[in-house]
Amino acid sequence: MWHRSRRYTFLTGYSAEAEDHSLYARTLLRTNSLIIPSLGIVALPSPTDQGTYRRWIEPARDGYRPCLKTVLDALVACAP
Repeated sequence: MWHRSRRYTFLTGYSAEAEDHSLYARTLLRTNSLIIPSLGIVALPSPTDQGTYRRWIEPARDGYRPCLKTVLDALVACAP
């Protein structure tokens, strides 16, 4: 999900291997990313909303969520 503050939100599943977020702190800062703790609240756009405040880049099609470690490793690989 894209946010006008240039922040991206990824919907992920749990990953015990990524429990220590400090390993990824530098990448999270560099990519303007944030980890919301379990049971945290994230405002999502409606499935049809393509507004200017937040919008889907790729709408969720099903209940699949990549594990958190996979997403963090991808951010590390893509971070400038």
